[in-house]
Amino acid sequence: MATSARCERTNTIKVVELKKFYLCKLCLIVFGALLAAQPAFAEIIKVQCVSTSGRSVYDLELNTQLQNGEIRYRFMAQDIFYSVRLNSKDSNKITGIAEFKGSLSGEVRGNPFAFSYDSATQWFTELNVKAMCK
Repeated sequence: MATSARCERTNTIKVVELKKFYLCKLCLIVFGALLAAQPAFAEIIKVQCVSTSGRSVYDLELNTQLQNGEIRYRFMAQDIFYSVRLNSKDSNKITGIAEFKGSLSGEVRGNPFAFSYDSATQWFTELNVKAMCK
């Protein structure tokens, strides 16, 4: 009788351990699936870019998940903010359109412009201006 009780207890312990093992395995599978479902390039990019002449400064804040952001542009006495709509993004290059949002230096309007940011080379370009980013 004692042997039967001991075997039953051992079997119960093995069943509980197997349940824990399969539960852990299930958690890993679910967690892995949740990670895989996240967008591949969801990130917020915050960089400052200075033109090759050193006269233009661009502060970029780009949200690749929401496909929007903001650019602060400073040139001489100008200090202008642009709202950004991102068009596309591959693994390295982000492109978009920037539209006038406001100014700290008195401007009431500005021309929209197309831009690109290459995260691999850390270069920002708009029209004929090229800026290195940090």
